[in-house]
Formats: sequence, C-alpha cells, structure tokens
Amino acid sequence: MNDANEQLLTARLHRELRGLPDLTAPKTLAPHVMAALAARQARVWYRESWSYWPAGMRVLFLLVGGAVLAGLAFAGFQLPQYVGLAGAAGNSLADSLTWLRPYLENMARLGDTVFMVAKALPHQLLWSLAAMVALAYALCVGLGTVGYRLALNRI
Repeated sequence: MNDANEQLLTARLHRELRGLPDLTAPKTLAPHVMAALAARQARVWYRESWSYWPAGMRVLFLLVGGAVLAGLAFAGFQLPQYVGLAGAAGNSLADSLTWLRPYLENMARLGDTVFMVAKALPHQLLWSLAAMVALAYALCVGLGTVGYRLALNRI
C-alpha cells in the first residue's frame, strides 16, 4: 500500500469511528466491580500466593519448613542405628516376605551402580544436572500456577 492510500484510509477510519455514538456502561457493572473489589480485599492472606503473605508469616513458614527438613534429615541419619533393633523383632515378618528378597537385592545393586556412576562423574556435571532439575521444577510450578489461574479465570 502506498503512503497516500494509507493516509486516506486512516482519515476515513478516524472519521467513521468518531461518528459512532458513545457507549454507556450497563447499570449492573459498577455494583459487580465493587463487589469483586470487596471480595478481593476480604480474602485471607493464606489464600493469596506466597509472595503476598505477610513477611513474618513467610519467615515463619521457612523456619518451620527448615526445621521439618532438618528433622527428617536427622531421622534419616539416625535410622541405621535402629535397624538392627527392628531386625530382631521383625524376623517373623521377614520370613513371610522372603519373596521380596530378589527384588530388594536388585534394587540395592541398582543403587550401588548409580552411586558408583555418580561418584565417577565430574562434580560440575552433577551440579549442572541439579540446577537443571531445580529449573525444571520451578518451571513446572510456574506453568502449573498459570494453568490453574487460567482455568479459574483469575488472570
């Protein structure tokens, strides 16, 4: 399209749009908007996304989450001490589950193999893989949040 035709089209379009009557909002629009704003303000803080939580609650959440994680790690490190005690009490259970032994042995071999391969790999590769897994997790959480909000028309 040349410049003259484009200017004529723009002028005509502008003239036609100016000739249209003004639209008025429906009478029910203002009450709906005000009700939506009131409902948004009435929502409790824990129904909002984590970034809107009060700072004290976010810190408390991180502290409690860290304490739970530390407790689970501590329990995991202490577990081998109690396996021997549980082994004596669980002999009758172990006798009834002998059919699981080949599967458990194969899983143990697989775990040893994975550990040996991980030990042989360079640390930079392992850190890169860990970073990729963390990035993939964050991407899944982000896309899941967007999908959830789109599904519920909250965006």
